[in-house]
Amino acid sequence: MACTRYSTSITTACRNAQPGIAKIYLANYVDLLSYTVDTAGTSITGFTMSGSTYFYPVALNKQVGSLIDTPTINVANGVAVSKPKVAFKVQGLSTDTIAMYKSLLQADVVAVVKTINGDYFGVGFANGLSMSTGTLGSEAAVDGFIGFTAVLDGI
Repeated sequence: MACTRYSTSITTACRNAQPGIAKIYLANYVDLLSYTVDTAGTSITGFTMSGSTYFYPVALNKQVGSLIDTPTINVANGVAVSKPKVAFKVQGLSTDTIAMYKSLLQADVVAVVKTINGDYFGVGFANGLSMSTGTLGSEAAVDGFIGFTAVLDGI
C-alpha cells in the first residue's frame, strides 16, 4: 500500500473564526449502517442509518464544548492513529439530562458537531465514540456549574 503524500496548502486564516461548539447531534453507533467520504477522504458526503434512527440534538451554552483530535503516533512502528475527542457540558439536573448522562456511560455514539462558526464535522463514524470521563452534579459555589460534563473519545 502506498503512503499518502502531503499535498495541502493553507492560507492564513481570517481573524473572524470563533472557537467552540454550538450544538452536538448524537446517534447510536450501532445504528450507522454505512457512510461515504469524498475522494480526498476528508469530508463525509453521505450516511445511512437503520430504521427510524434519530440524531438527538444537544444544545450547549457558549464556551462549554470542544472538538479536538490528538493522534497517537509511533514512528518506530510506523503507526499514526487519529483520536478524536468531543468534550462538553450540559447545564441542569433534569430527568432528561440525567438520563442522557447515564446513556452515554453505556452507549457508543457518532456525533455531528456544529461549531460556533456554523461548520459541521462528523466524528466517530469509523469506530464510534465512547465516554471516557464525565461528572454529574452541582458545584458548591453560588455561580458554580450544575449539570454534567462528558468527554467522548474515539479511535
